[in-house]
Amino acid sequence: MTPNEKIDFSDAAVVDAHCHGFDRKSLTEADPAGWLDRMTLMGMCLGSSNSVDRELIRLVPEMTGNTLLALAARRWLAPFFNCLPEEVAEQRQAALQENPAGYIKRLLLDQNVMGLFVDDGYPQPGIASEDFEELTGVPVHRVVRIAPLILSAIQNTENLDDFESLYIQLLKQAAADPKTIAFKSIIAYRTGL
Repeated sequence: MTPNEKIDFSDAAVVDAHCHGFDRKSLTEADPAGWLDRMTLMGMCLGSSNSVDRELIRLVPEMTGNTLLALAARRWLAPFFNCLPEEVAEQRQAALQENPAGYIKRLLLDQNVMGLFVDDGYPQPGIASEDFEELTGVPVHRVVRIAPLILSAIQNTENLDDFESLYIQLLKQAAADPKTIAFKSIIAYRTGL
């Protein structure tokens, strides 16, 4: 291979190695005007946090529209919808309202996404792997977030020995799920390293 030679990956199968589940209702009932906000890290973090100043959330739309991600998303989705970039929001909403599962399946197929590694720690309560697989039309592989298991063990026990026993039982149950491929901790998100 020469330095100027390119490899064509346009037909390569893709596995999304980190995503979060969603259901049809959350998709169709979300404010259509905020779709780009929810796509950004800033919008998702502020929108999903329980400890952030809620006033900050109202600032997100003012900052989102001209971010590189928002500009690129509209440009990349325009050919998918066969429209101009400024028409993407309207076309996206129409596709969602007409057939949410069909829209999601077409998006994933268009990008040759053949599998999803789904972090089940958000949202809570979680989305069942089977339900998400049905909605997306591609195999779903579960990444078990341990924090919800810890919280469940805390809420359902009264002493350390019982906590440890239940926590281990919950880990084993998760490991026995044929969809489980990994465990994940987000302790550094909350406490730093």
